[in-house]
Amino acid sequence: MNKFLKAFLDIFFSPKCVICSKLDEKFLCENCINTISKIEKPICQFCGKPALRSVDRCIECRDEKLYFIKARSFGLYETVLKDAIVEFKYNHIKSLTEVLAQLLYKVYQKNYENDLFNSIEFVPMTRKDKNLRGFNQSELLAKKLAKMTKIPVNGFLIKVRNTESQMGLQLSQRRKNLVGAFNFQGDKGKCGSNILLIDDVYTTGYTVSECSKVLLKNGAKNVYILTLARSILM
Repeated sequence: MNKFLKAFLDIFFSPKCVICSKLDEKFLCENCINTISKIEKPICQFCGKPALRSVDRCIECRDEKLYFIKARSFGLYETVLKDAIVEFKYNHIKSLTEVLAQLLYKVYQKNYENDLFNSIEFVPMTRKDKNLRGFNQSELLAKKLAKMTKIPVNGFLIKVRNTESQMGLQLSQRRKNLVGAFNFQGDKGKCGSNILLIDDVYTTGYTVSECSKVLLKNGAKNVYILTLARSILM
């Protein structure tokens, strides 16, 4: 690139933090990252929800049939982290992939580094939805994390039908909304024993559970969940 053109672009189109507009090539500055409500112990050992004391199952997950081993998230789905995810997904700021994947990697190192994973998978979108958005944010995060961990991404999961947005549904409707929405593609013999499943936000756990169920039916023995954010229902 011509050095004068580059200088012009650097002046008028310099990368900025999507939260505070401070110049930052990662699009999310350290000051804003440091304000994120990070999830620390004590937590629910199963779903990763913050708790007053460590419990095996909390009030949100104790009566639910969920098909994964455990779930962990970087921070609460609020303020800076929520805004960053919204910018990433809906305003198409794909340049956030690197810094958000780094947050995932921190959770991976803290919770999963000693686990031997055969594959990293991601919650899929229908082809129509992916074409409309232009990308699947969970896929981008999974592939970036795969480079950091040297664990392959195989893309075994596909979404075979459109579903309503989970956010607009009652809890009783959310699980029904996802039944039969996902399927398996590829060689079942290559699924591997331990799978790390990536999504952007964990709310009820129904989406990642439905994906986990498909993986378990097709050769996986254990599925673990890793997400950027955790919504708190109660």
